[in-house]
Amino acid sequence: MERLVKDLLDVTRIDAGKLALRLQLCNLAEICQQAAEEEQLISNRNIVLELPAGPVSIEIDPERITQVISNLLANAIKYTRKDCPITVRLRQEEGQARVAVHDEGEGIAAEAMPHLFERFYRVSDAEVRGGAQAGLGLGLYICRVIIELHHDQIGVESQPGQGTTFWFTLPTHRT
Repeated sequence: MERLVKDLLDVTRIDAGKLALRLQLCNLAEICQQAAEEEQLISNRNIVLELPAGPVSIEIDPERITQVISNLLANAIKYTRKDCPITVRLRQEEGQARVAVHDEGEGIAAEAMPHLFERFYRVSDAEVRGGAQAGLGLGLYICRVIIELHHDQIGVESQPGQGTTFWFTLPTHRT
């Protein structure tokens, strides 16, 4: 319920053009770890972390990026069987940090993929398998806006029966 209220407030801020970022230099690996640990405590699910050995220093809004990672994890938990692990992977590639959340769920049909980041969109036949009930279709929309405000991109890779990977990139240096 708390996430739903926060999502509604964020959509109001987005509509008013008032969703502001508070950028600061952070260790993205640490943020990934904290978000995963929190979701693991809430859900009692197995979340596997694949992080670089050292820090990934990056200028971001840590609260908003934590929100994105938590949302992606909550979705993975919601639509994946309880006995399947969820993986959070952080890599550095060519001036970017790439965070990916992978689940071993049912996957997403190709016709739904272009709409996943739209406001109020929900996959109509998606079966909730764990965690809370299906939401209002705001979480991925808010994630997209947050990543776009950081001047990068978010995406998804999925095939029915083979799981889903939601990912986003962030610039590791500003020009």
